Amino acid sequence: MYEIVTHQQADIRAENIKGKILCVAGSKDNGCTPKIVQKIAAKYGEKSTYKEFVNRGHEIVIEDNWEEVAGYIDHWLKANVLQNETSGSNLYAA
Repeated sequence: MYEIVTHQQADIRAENIKGKILCVAGSKDNGCTPKIVQKIAAKYGEKSTYKEFVNRGHEIVIEDNWEEVAGYIDHWLKANVLQNETSGSNLYAA
């Protein structure tokens, strides 16, 4: 989000990201558009999952029916992150 708000390139090296990344977009978000989120997801390649929620705006997790978004994130975390916690891998190294 830093790079979008300040219009500067964030110095995040994709090769340093060890874990998986979930990139969530709202189809009606005019600030951080789905196109921007897709570009971010593409930067991380196979490490990332892109999910776009139809008819959602920028405040995607506090809008009506936020439970759908939270449920998706919860399921994704359980399938992609939490299952690996016991393996001893450092998923959060940057």
